[in-house]
Amino acid sequence: MGGAFFSLVPPPVAQAVRQELSVWGILARALTFHTEQGPGEIPLGRGPGPGWAPAAGAVVLAAGAAGLPAWLGMAPVILAGALVLLYAAAAAAAWAAAGRVRPHGVRGGCVVLRWGLHHMVEIPLAVVERSGVADSAGQRSSGSRFVLPGRAAGALVLHLGSPVEVPARMGASRPVTAITVPLRDAAAARTTLLDHPAGEPR
Repeated sequence: MGGAFFSLVPPPVAQAVRQELSVWGILARALTFHTEQGPGEIPLGRGPGPGWAPAAGAVVLAAGAAGLPAWLGMAPVILAGALVLLYAAAAAAAWAAAGRVRPHGVRGGCVVLRWGLHHMVEIPLAVVERSGVADSAGQRSSGSRFVLPGRAAGALVLHLGSPVEVPARMGASRPVTAITVPLRDAAAARTTLLDHPAGEPR
């Protein structure tokens, strides 16, 4: 049903709705110490996101903001301000937890890349012509290259034999033939790809 709904609305509206839903979905997973990894999914290196401690602190902040109306009274102005503060705290908590809740992985013959609050792309290993490790400093997206957001010393670079669609601005998408993934342990991530039986990136 969700896919049908998003197909009926303009891409910018679908993007906004997905982001709002993702805020609460990430917080729910963070509170229960769950991730978005599916059954049998192998973690792909370590992403640039923070650990559980900063994420847990942000979630506590959001929970504290939720209790403000009870502490400050239920006057309309105070309630409206508390709701705005609650959402701001929840959004900050979601961004803090996203790196840990939404890790990269390998499953079912695909590389699963996740970033932001809801963005994800699955790349069949069969289309990965070669992979490498590079310095992430100075990496920028271009016409045929997509660089995932994140800060890390190294990056896994995937060169694709066939274009893969990645998100662009305002809910649109664009084809790319190279993807750079900032990772704390890019060499280990490449080893995971090389060892995966469903594909043989060189």
